[in-house]
Amino acid sequence: MAGLTVGAKASLARVIEAIPDDAVGVMRAAVAQMSGERAEELVQMLEETIEDRHRRSTAFRALIPLFRPRRDGLAFLTFPAGVLPRLWRAAADCGVAHLPMLDSLNDEDSSRRALARGRLYDIAARIVRERPEVIWPLPALDSEIAARETGLAELAACCDMGMLAHAAIQDLDQWIVRPNEDRLAEFRLRVRDAAAVDVDGVRRLLDIMAAHVEDASQVLRLTVHAGGLGAEAMLKHSELSVIVERILAGFDERARRIATFRLGDPVAAFRRDLDWVGSVLDAVAVAVQADPQGEWARRVGASKASVARMIEERLGAAPRIVAKVLPLRDAQTAGRMTRRVPRLDEALSPPDVEAATAAADLIAAVRWAAARFGCEARRQAVLTDLVSDLAGYADLAVEALSTGEAGDPDLASARILLIADLLERIEADAEARTVRRRLAALRPSGGGVRAA
Repeated sequence: MAGLTVGAKASLARVIEAIPDDAVGVMRAAVAQMSGERAEELVQMLEETIEDRHRRSTAFRALIPLFRPRRDGLAFLTFPAGVLPRLWRAAADCGVAHLPMLDSLNDEDSSRRALARGRLYDIAARIVRERPEVIWPLPALDSEIAARETGLAELAACCDMGMLAHAAIQDLDQWIVRPNEDRLAEFRLRVRDAAAVDVDGVRRLLDIMAAHVEDASQVLRLTVHAGGLGAEAMLKHSELSVIVERILAGFDERARRIATFRLGDPVAAFRRDLDWVGSVLDAVAVAVQADPQGEWARRVGASKASVARMIEERLGAAPRIVAKVLPLRDAQTAGRMTRRVPRLDEALSPPDVEAATAAADLIAAVRWAAARFGCEARRQAVLTDLVSDLAGYADLAVEALSTGEAGDPDLASARILLIADLLERIEADAEARTVRRRLAALRPSGGGVRAA
């Protein structure tokens, strides 16, 4: 069987280039199970790619995260993903003699790896400045040319300080969470070295380090540690203020999204925003000595107040919404006396069920955030009332089912299961188990249940 043609290899190379690093090995193992000359050639291509990716990650480890967007969407320094493979290929082709030095994993060879890394960073910086079209082609739109020029200047400067950044990220974890005085002194020495490289060196070093940290609150702590500054007045007039401003802009945006949340919107995204805003609030309270009359304190306070109002309003509406899936009717007891009992002979409106489910999810979603925004007392009061209402309704429904007063047993069972589900959603697990256990005792497994 004939092997791969030149055109086929070129097409496969483009496909392989787009495959994430961790998937290349999986693909290589799968292709290795195949037979034939073409499969062997593809395996060889994949093995060469694995070796090349390893060398790239060893050499450019400090800068690689800059070539993917941040998950939190903050406006930190990033570059287009397609620039990285072109930059590496150009640098590797010019510095081919240094590539074998990157292969060894022995500690004894660390100096050789460092030498190769430094040379490749120097080569990359020179290529960005002298042959920018090779690694970052001109955009089709004139409006994107300025962004490209700015990006090229930033990329070249990042390559200039690649070795400094590589050394800095080695101890990144220890510099974020409660570093001791020795660690802080070491970190600030790196910061002074960055300031000596370029007027924007400190900001650029923080941008590179932030690319390795997904948690914005940790980036904020790192920024404060970098300057040895906690007071807002000092931070605002330092080169680090831009980092704080980016985080606060993300805080404001998430606070606006939270404030416009409506029951029925995706709760997972709402919970992520709440957790993110809460963690930044904690970091601001611990790391930044905000001036009560300062701009940052006012911005954070206004956003916090809008979130608190939203939580209070949604919590206040939850009992009324849930009550729509707990319909009651008057039942005669003796003489003219009546009592309120569950209405179990009619199916519930699907929109009412969805709204009640969303309200229950909201109560659970704000569990950890409520205290941060001063709403925990309100949440606890609503939670207590809802557990009482749901459990009480379930008791009456089970009683009606056991005495044959429910009318339609399947419909009544479905209603009771809905109540158990709502109890679970508001994390009243013990009450939910009790409801399910009592229903199971009345209806052996195998009985049909109709939708509520």
